[in-house]
Amino acid sequence: MKGSAITRFLRKEIALPWKAKGNPKGASRWLPRTLTSMQVILICVLTAILLLKNAITPDNFSLSFQSAAEVGDISAKQLVWQSASQKRNNAQVKEKDIDILKERKKKNTTVPEKKKVQELEMATLTAAEEEELLQKIWKENGVLERVKKASTSEVDLEEQLVKDESVLEEEEEKRSVEETQIGSEAEKTFLPEWMPAGFKHKSLGTNPKSWDDKRAAWLEKYPHMRLSSVGKPRMLLVSGSSPWACTNKMGDHYLLKSLKNKADYCRQHNIEVFYNLAHLDKEMSTYWAKLPILRKLMLTHPEIEWFFWMDADALFTDMLFEVPMDDYKNYNLVMWGLESELYEKKSWLSINDGVIFIRNCQWSLDLFDLWAPMGPEGVVREEAGKMLTSFLSKRPEMPADDQSALAYLLITKKELRPKVKLVSEYELSGYFAEHVTHFEEYMGKDHPGLGDKRWPFTTHFVGCQVCTGYANPAYEELNCVKQLERAFNFADNQLLQMMGFMHEDLESSHVKKIEVDDENPLDNLGPDTWVTASRSYGL
Repeated sequence: MKGSAITRFLRKEIALPWKAKGNPKGASRWLPRTLTSMQVILICVLTAILLLKNAITPDNFSLSFQSAAEVGDISAKQLVWQSASQKRNNAQVKEKDIDILKERKKKNTTVPEKKKVQELEMATLTAAEEEELLQKIWKENGVLERVKKASTSEVDLEEQLVKDESVLEEEEEKRSVEETQIGSEAEKTFLPEWMPAGFKHKSLGTNPKSWDDKRAAWLEKYPHMRLSSVGKPRMLLVSGSSPWACTNKMGDHYLLKSLKNKADYCRQHNIEVFYNLAHLDKEMSTYWAKLPILRKLMLTHPEIEWFFWMDADALFTDMLFEVPMDDYKNYNLVMWGLESELYEKKSWLSINDGVIFIRNCQWSLDLFDLWAPMGPEGVVREEAGKMLTSFLSKRPEMPADDQSALAYLLITKKELRPKVKLVSEYELSGYFAEHVTHFEEYMGKDHPGLGDKRWPFTTHFVGCQVCTGYANPAYEELNCVKQLERAFNFADNQLLQMMGFMHEDLESSHVKKIEVDDENPLDNLGPDTWVTASRSYGL
């Protein structure tokens, strides 16, 4: 084997003379030969190694720091990466070129004489003198002006931010004050003062937004549902009692009579009836049970314009009286009450919500949201009762009741008042103690259809508790059960008289015949067949 390995490789693989195998004479010849890709790569690598060996030196790159004062800027020290040669040939670097680069580097790192003097001066100055000198240098370079401008901009920006925040707070407060939706004020009204710790604002459920618009659209879709058979806005009387049997042995019997009384009146006046025995919300028990059932009926019966709530212990005693609903077109809530007693004296007995008319509308749904938080049975109702007793005049110590809560709302929430009508011109909720001993007197000199104190529209047995039998001791002499029987018979006579009968007396369940049948019973009978007592009383 002759020569080095590289020489043998090059002689074999590149274009060196060799003896061609196809030459019969064995003569040496120069023949061109095609290079493979591997051969090209090897040539490139070898060439690159030779060039880079002399091209890369430690002096080609330098790292230097320049102070902010030297560059005339207030920024932090800047890192300046300098390349001694950004472009270079692939040719070999000569010794002369290296000397030039070294000289250039030495010149760049030489500190000017003036700056050396300044640094020397600063090294021997006091802190105050050093500060003064720095201020002078910065002023010459315009640094102070830029700092002042930047500082002013920051102050202006901060002031603007504070101003913007103040404006936003004012707008938010204004929007809160001007808010007309009652429901959004519920937590502000109740939570802060009397609500016990750990208890949340009571909600009856999520109310639909824009209920009035949605209800109107539904009625346009089903226009035949809007009016009753006599062409008036539809009304639904709602009443109810406990889902359990009365503890008083006569309680259920009188509840049945109460239901019959309501059915008789509503049948004559084209009013629908709904009697409830279910507790839709366990927390809203006893007298608070009306809120969840009224709300749910509103949402499931958009065809009803007015809901007529009547407590089970209230009876109709004027079966001919027609409520002037046309007078209440601009109101959403109608109930018995005295404005001066309510708004001036804050009397807890200034209203009675045992018999009310409430419109099917957004206003009513929002009112329920304000009304309900005092109702949950237990600690919440107890604490709310304490607050109501301290707020309303002459209210005894007892848990919160729906009537006192409504009085509190009407006194404190003046925006509610324009939609509330308090009536006293007729007995929408006649106090039973004022009337039960005068029924015979009424029958002797007056007639039904008046609705006022001469012949009360309703007689309400508040405090009698017929179902439980635990009546208010103040009514012991009156005997609630006895007077309830008298009131029922007083009303029932107005129905029986059309058929020629009446009770023997108001304390008796027995009836007597007062008119003999004739051969022409239809001669004096008009189309409104259920109008009671019209002939008997000559109306």
